[in-house]
Amino acid sequence: MKNFMLIANSGKAEAIRMAEKVKERLISMGCVCTDAPDEETQCVLVFGGDGTLLQAARELRGRHLPFLGINLGNLGYLAEVDRDHVDDALRLLTEGEVSFEERMMLLGRVEREGQILYEDVALNDIAIGGRGLTVLYFKVYVDGEYLTTYQADGMVVATPTGSTGYNLSAGGPVVNPRASLIVLTPVSPHTLISRSIVLESRSVVELEMMEHPSRRNALGLAAFDGNEVAGLLPGDRVRICRSKETVRLIKYNKQSFLEALRKKMGDR
Repeated sequence: MKNFMLIANSGKAEAIRMAEKVKERLISMGCVCTDAPDEETQCVLVFGGDGTLLQAARELRGRHLPFLGINLGNLGYLAEVDRDHVDDALRLLTEGEVSFEERMMLLGRVEREGQILYEDVALNDIAIGGRGLTVLYFKVYVDGEYLTTYQADGMVVATPTGSTGYNLSAGGPVVNPRASLIVLTPVSPHTLISRSIVLESRSVVELEMMEHPSRRNALGLAAFDGNEVAGLLPGDRVRICRSKETVRLIKYNKQSFLEALRKKMGDR
């Protein structure tokens, strides 16, 4: 690889400095570096962390470019190169000695009275939640069939990649990121049944907001990869399915998924 696009978290001075340092290093190696993709771009280097990479993956969807995340804090599940191994990663990239993983994405659509309010993709998850301490009431449909009604703080619909994010914090299962499935995990449900539901990847999930029985002005929020994108009213629907788009990640670490998981869990 000789043509790179560099993206740095604008809110982190260290990320900007590291990006400039890497740019200088790559140019000295005879490479081309840009801050916007073009027909010659072969790879996207992301400086910041998992959140920065998630945003970049969404913004550059459809271009089929591979991403490599360079993390300046604790190692993430997506941004797996730390500052001490940047030079080695650059060497492997320029020599073409890297492997790739394809990760599935979700396509979500927020609808109100038959009109589309918002539509986008997500690599980790699409979630609904309440404003403040509001408890939500919503129905869940899978492939058009009614599943159940929840009274809960929210719902996380996650990919295998996103299973270690909000889904895990909400008590959901950890899934091998190379798997092909969709995980539904209720957030603090007011019921004795609070288990996650695992669906095949071709399933279509619909979350229908219902009016709160005691707080008629209660509002919800829809978030794509942690970014709040739309307010939700009773009757609104969030429709989620597998996207045709995928994200191609460059694998730097040779460790297995289980080894990475064990390290994250503190080897307990």
